[in-house]
Amino acid sequence: MPDDARMCRRSCSLAVLTLVLLCQSAHAEAISSASRTFAGAATGSAPPAAGSRAAPQGLTLAQAVGRFRRENLRLLAAEYEVSATRADIIAAGLLPNPRVSLDAYFHVHGQPNSAEREYAIQLSQALPLSGRLSESRDAAQLTASASEREFAAAGFQLLGELQRAYLSLQLAQAEHGVLLAGLADLESVERILEARAAAGANPEYDRLRLQLERGNLRARAAEAEARLSDARSNLSAAIGGTVESAELQAADAPVEPSLDERDPSLLARWALAHRHEIAATRLSTGAAEARLRAARRRVIPEPELGIGYARWSGIPGAEPGSSGGALLASASIPLPLFDHGQGTIDRQLELSRAARVRERDQRNSIEREVERAAHAARLSAAAYHRYRAESSHVADSVRRIAELTYREGRGTILELLDAYSSYLRVEEKALELRFVALSAALDLEQAMGPTAP
Repeated sequence: MPDDARMCRRSCSLAVLTLVLLCQSAHAEAISSASRTFAGAATGSAPPAAGSRAAPQGLTLAQAVGRFRRENLRLLAAEYEVSATRADIIAAGLLPNPRVSLDAYFHVHGQPNSAEREYAIQLSQALPLSGRLSESRDAAQLTASASEREFAAAGFQLLGELQRAYLSLQLAQAEHGVLLAGLADLESVERILEARAAAGANPEYDRLRLQLERGNLRARAAEAEARLSDARSNLSAAIGGTVESAELQAADAPVEPSLDERDPSLLARWALAHRHEIAATRLSTGAAEARLRAARRRVIPEPELGIGYARWSGIPGAEPGSSGGALLASASIPLPLFDHGQGTIDRQLELSRAARVRERDQRNSIEREVERAAHAARLSAAAYHRYRAESSHVADSVRRIAELTYREGRGTILELLDAYSSYLRVEEKALELRFVALSAALDLEQAMGPTAP
């Protein structure tokens, strides 16, 4: 029965986090389905060259969340810690152990004053009538509940780290894809050079200039590939377990940032009502106050009752072999003359005050976090959409015009390469702003808590 109870408590302690992760997994699946509609350079995928090793297996965000739930070792360690706090509830409600005493008296010399031999056995039990056990159980229960909420909050934070790692992998893939697309653009410039050479031109300088540009771009692509490898390693660490980083590839394309017009003050109130950290600090405050009450009750004198039996033999002046016996009863109570809980009660009083202050500080911190995250998400999304509206079509038009004038012999290779370079910089900047906006939106989601509206 105790094992069944512990298993039941352990299952209950994981209920909150399991619900959080299931909801988050469903949310990730919705993102995964929507983001598959996006394609192009942002996916960072390209057909493998001949003789190259196979591309890593694609992994959606929902699949990464599923593996995180099954394999993350930090979650497993935190689960055992929550179970340990549950065991404290059992210990807090136990009665003090009874005491058994055995006394023996043997006459050695001189005149005995009672009997030659005396034996006595006594059983005594302290009675905790002050109510300290009930307060101790309440404190342990509240502490365990706070630990469960802290466990859920830690799991949600780990899940946020996983989402950030996945987003970083998407960024690394997209950066690599943009640079590969830039190299493909230079291939089209080379075809224009070949067409002009076939028409009788001798663009030797143009070839050298194109070769220099291609070398620089290939170096940047190699650096982007190194960042891609680091992003895979970070995602592997965020998932936990035995995930091989080389096998990770973000299958989801990054979604398009959206403008968040919600009122930051309303979002802050929502977070205060739903963040696990708030509930954990509130429960910790209740546990500190319960420990204070238990400390005050612990100094109330508690009686100790005893019952026993005594037997003697060899009574002076009696017939040989005579013996006798008696029932024993005792009652005692301590006198709190010197130690009446001065230090213990003062300590628990100060700890309870600190817990209340910490709860207020936690609320203020979350309010500032939500307001700051909402402000950053709104500004970054607006900056991304404004940049795309102002620059993307202009850069594409400049590139097409430069290509046409160079094809007709009215432009130089420097003008053409500058147009292609400008287009590439615009794509990279748009990609950077896009992921800044997505990262800010993720920060806001983390600040809102697992049940964000």
